Amino acid sequence: YLQAQAPNPSAPPVRLAFGNSTSIPFAAELKALESRLPQLKIDFRLSKPPAGWRGSTGRIDHQALDQILPTLEPRTVFY
Repeated sequence: YLQAQAPNPSAPPVRLAFGNSTSIPFAAELKALESRLPQLKIDFRLSKPPAGWRGSTGRIDHQALDQILPTLEPRTVFY
């Protein structure tokens, strides 16, 4: 879905909460996609981050979603 939106300037905003325990699989590919899609914002989150991790920490729970998505638009879709 996200790659198909790349050539579509009228694509809706997309917010991706991507969590894992100790590493982010496909991080390079996701960051490259984020840089190509102005409507895409990714929150990378680790529940057991290694030393030096600068991203978000903890599980994707209700509190994390409140931080990531402070306001929800009427067209919000969850997958």
